[in-house]
Amino acid sequence: MRSHAERVADTGAVVPGSFSFKKYEDGRVYPDENRMEILFTPDDTEAYATAECTVTVTGIKYTITSVPYDIYINDKLPGTAFENLGLPSGINIEVSTGANFSSVPVTWDSSSYGPDSYEEQIITGDLHVEKSSYADLLEPTSTVKATARIKLIDNRVFTPTLEPPTYSKQLYGGDLCFLVFSDNYLSGGKATVNGETVPGTFKLDKNQKIYGHSLTASQLLQAEPLQLKGIFTPNDQKRYTTAECTVGVNVIPRRFVKPSYNRVLNNTKIGMTFEELNLSESFSFFVVSDETPPGELESYSMNVVTSWDASTYDPNSYDMQTIYGEVDRAELEKYFTIPEDANLRAVIKVQLQPDPAETEITQAPVFRWKNGDFTLSDNTIFSQRRFQVGTYNAEVGSLFGGVVKVKGTDTVVPGTFSFKKGTPLYSSSPGEYDMTVVFTPTDPRLHKPTETSIKINVIKNTLKDADEPEPITDKPLGTPFTELGLPKDVVVNAVDGAWRWIDVAWDAASYDAESPDWQTITGTLVFDEYDESTYQQPGPVVTATIRVKLIVPDSAPTVTTGTLPTA
Repeated sequence: MRSHAERVADTGAVVPGSFSFKKYEDGRVYPDENRMEILFTPDDTEAYATAECTVTVTGIKYTITSVPYDIYINDKLPGTAFENLGLPSGINIEVSTGANFSSVPVTWDSSSYGPDSYEEQIITGDLHVEKSSYADLLEPTSTVKATARIKLIDNRVFTPTLEPPTYSKQLYGGDLCFLVFSDNYLSGGKATVNGETVPGTFKLDKNQKIYGHSLTASQLLQAEPLQLKGIFTPNDQKRYTTAECTVGVNVIPRRFVKPSYNRVLNNTKIGMTFEELNLSESFSFFVVSDETPPGELESYSMNVVTSWDASTYDPNSYDMQTIYGEVDRAELEKYFTIPEDANLRAVIKVQLQPDPAETEITQAPVFRWKNGDFTLSDNTIFSQRRFQVGTYNAEVGSLFGGVVKVKGTDTVVPGTFSFKKGTPLYSSSPGEYDMTVVFTPTDPRLHKPTETSIKINVIKNTLKDADEPEPITDKPLGTPFTELGLPKDVVVNAVDGAWRWIDVAWDAASYDAESPDWQTITGTLVFDEYDESTYQQPGPVVTATIRVKLIVPDSAPTVTTGTLPTA
C-alpha cells in the first residue's frame, strides 16, 4: 500500500489516512490473478468515514537462482557406498529476490562417485520443486543444481624415499664414540613421497653397533670409513612410516708424535716380586690432528703393551727404577699414523716404598739426670730442670736401657728414645708424672716408631750451704744494727752445684753494738714462691752468716790532778 490518502467524493479534497488489507488473508498473493479487498481508514475518523475498494493483483512464482552452499563430506573411509555418504535429501535454495527457501528435495547423481578415489569428487543433484511445499511459489528449474564435494579419508601410509643427510663433523681415529656421535651433526637430507617433501627429522640409530658396541659407548674410533644407519621419523606418523638410510662418515687418523714417559707406579712396597707389580698393558703417548692447536699435543693411553722386561727390576732397591715394555704397533695403526722411526717403547717408573714392620717396647727405658758430677737416682729430676735427652749447660739427660722388638717376634730393633714432642720443658711442682717417650728406629724404612710412658719423680733440690758475704769492718763502735748495711740476699748453693741468690732475714739479737771484737751475725733464708717449689732445707738447716768488726776510736788524753799552791 503506497498511498496514505483518499479524495472526498465530489470535492476532490484529499483525506489523510492509511490503506490496509481488510482481512489478514487478503494480503497473500498466489500465482495467477488475486482479488484483494482494501480498507481505507482516515486519520480523522470523526470527520470522515472508512471506505473500501477491490484491487486485482497478478501473482508470479519465484525463480531459483542458486544453491548458496555446497555440501562437504570428508569423514568417510574409502569403500563407503554412495547411499552411506550421508548426503542430505533436501537443500536450501536462493531466489531472485534474495530470499532463501529450505529443504527443497534433491536427487543426487551417483554416476560420478568413485568409492575408492582419494581425490576430491564433485557430485551434483537435481532440485525437485514439485515435491516440495513451495510448488506454488517456486518455478521448477533444470539448470540450477545442488553440489556436494566428497573427499574420502586418505588412510594410506606411505614410505618416504630418502636422500641421506651428511655428517658435518670431521672424525679422527681415537675419538670417543659417545663424544662425537650426535644427531646435531646431521646436515641436510630429504624425504619425499610422489615428489612431495615429507616434513620430519633425521637421527642416528642409537641401537646400532660399531665394533660390537653402541654409538654411546666409551669406545675409540678406528681410522676408516663408516656406514652408519640413519632413521627418518616423519612428523605425521599416521600418514608416513619411518625410513632408514645410510650416512657415510669418514674417520681419518691422528698422527703419532712421541711416547709419554711420566708414568710412575704407586703403592709398591719393597720386596715385591715383578709379578706382584701387576703392570698394566697401558701405553701413554702424544698425538695431533688437523684440529689440534699449534704447539699443543693430545694425550692418549691405550692397552697395547704386549710384554714388560723384568731384567732391570730389583725388588730390594729403594732407587727409582725404569721398566720397558713392547708395544703392538699394528693395533695402534688402526687409529693413528705412525712414522717408521717412531719410538714405540713403553716406559714405566717404579720407586719401591718402605714397608716398615710394627714394633713394640718390651722393656721401657730409664731416665737418668745429672748435673756435672752429681747424679740423681733413675727416673728422678729436680723441679725447674729440663726434661731432655741431651746436654743443656752442665745438665745431661738420657734415656737408656729400653728394649724394642719387631711385634710378635724376638728380633731386637735398634734405635733411640726421646721425649715426645710437646712434652713440657720442665715441671715447677714436685710430684710423680707420666711422661711419654718415643722410640725412633735407626732405619724407619724397616721398622715403625712406637711409644710408651714412664713415671718420673720430680723432687726439690736440697741446699748445701750459703756463701758468706764480705765482712763489715767500716762501721764505728756503737753503730745501730739497722745501719750496718747488711746485704739483702746471699748466694745459696745446692747439693748438685747449682746456686741462687736468696733473701735473708738477719737476726739483730746476734749483734752487739758496743763490742770491739769480731762477731758473727746469723740470718734465716727467706724463700719466695719459686724457692719454695725448687729447694728444700737439709737438717740442720742452712743459715746465712756475716762477720762484723766495729771500729774502736783512738784513746782520749789522761788528766792528772795535783795540789795547787795556796793563793
